[in-house]
Amino acid sequence: MRNLAIYLFLLAVTTASSWASFENEFESKNYDKALRLSYAEALSGEPAATIIVAKILISGLGSAEADLEGALDLVKKNEQKSKQPRLANFLGSLFENNQNGVRADIGQAMKYYRIAEKKGSTRAKGKVTELVPKYYGKFSAEACKIYFSVADSDALKAECIRRSKIEGTPEQELQYWLKAEENDQTIDDIRIIEIGLNDSELFSRYEYDIRTTLANLLKREQPSMEKALFKTLRKYPLNGKILSTLDKYNEELANEYSMSKLQSGKTVDRCLELAAALDGATVSEAQKLVAQSNEIINDCPAQDAKAAYTIAQTLQRKLGQSSEALKLSQEICDEDASVGACSLGAQILMGRNSQFLGISEDQKEMQALNLVKKGKLSGDKLAKVYLFDLTVDETPKAAIQEIETLAKEGYPAAEVRVAEACFKDANIVETMVKLPFKIMTDVLGRNFCEESCQVLARHNASGTLDSISSRKVNVFSKQHCRN
Repeated sequence: MRNLAIYLFLLAVTTASSWASFENEFESKNYDKALRLSYAEALSGEPAATIIVAKILISGLGSAEADLEGALDLVKKNEQKSKQPRLANFLGSLFENNQNGVRADIGQAMKYYRIAEKKGSTRAKGKVTELVPKYYGKFSAEACKIYFSVADSDALKAECIRRSKIEGTPEQELQYWLKAEENDQTIDDIRIIEIGLNDSELFSRYEYDIRTTLANLLKREQPSMEKALFKTLRKYPLNGKILSTLDKYNEELANEYSMSKLQSGKTVDRCLELAAALDGATVSEAQKLVAQSNEIINDCPAQDAKAAYTIAQTLQRKLGQSSEALKLSQEICDEDASVGACSLGAQILMGRNSQFLGISEDQKEMQALNLVKKGKLSGDKLAKVYLFDLTVDETPKAAIQEIETLAKEGYPAAEVRVAEACFKDANIVETMVKLPFKIMTDVLGRNFCEESCQVLARHNASGTLDSISSRKVNVFSKQHCRN
């Protein structure tokens, strides 16, 4: 502080000047004059003058000797008295930049920037936002709090949730990643895909966004990214829709992905993965998967009947491979008649395309009857309905009692059969005294069952009927129901 005393003496014989004057003198490198003009005001606490004096003393400019300690003491003392943020910002800058002999100290820099922020400095707020990650770590809890207080940091917010530094759900993380992508921020494409793979419900809701992100990644044709993507994909069950997108942009990677999943692990796991993949795959992709997976498909009925049933449904409904679907359904029915495969096999045998199976009509009926009998014993409701179709002419009362119970329970396929019975045979309907079907006669003398038409119309609109029941609805609606 000896230098301060000397310059105080000089100040006594110096005429005070305006604030603009000492600023101008400093900028013109007239440091001695700038010091004389600013010193009195600095001692009184004026921020601009304090900064000029501090700069001169810190660096020893002009004829002044360097006095870092004295300069800092002056600025700190005046900062405490000032309501303006300027001196706090100046101290923050000194400690941040490691210049003029002031050793960098990010903690001290943040301290004074925060003081300046409280005094209304927008610049200081920005500096705190900038320095917190450097001091505490980019994804520290403190840094994450900062990110969530400012705009345009969606990717950082997503990463904070991912690292559990801020509370949030996987869906919230995904939303922040997608918003960041929309705003052209740097994102983790693979993480977006991984969130969907890890949660099938999220994948369903955000399928378009996830597959678009995957497509954009593949379009860049970066081997390192594709390698990292493949490593992530292998952690999760085979996903048919992901596979379909891979196949569109990188067929080699798609084949590698599918084969890696289908040729490793336990058979039961591979059956589940194949069933899930086929369910979500396009027709062309499903054809490829089936061609690659014959050995797995053959083992599935004994390993996982439910997964095998899903595969059989894909063969029949998506790929139209009736013979293969029938064979698989029969094998599943022998292993576990409760999963629905017995009725699926009967449906194929009784369907309109059954002529392509290469089986006589008598053989088809006999095989279908054997399947639905097995299914009925295991509680397959649709098998019970098909059994009604096959036996109603032989044992009408017994068949009607079975179908009546299912119809009362609201089973759609059974309600269709009751409606059908109204049109075909009034005597049969009359035995169903507990069901509210009224037979009327139109001008041509035909039976007209109003309630039956309402049932048919309702189920026709629902789109949930099996193919045989749906065909019956169309036929009888056209023949007997008023438009």
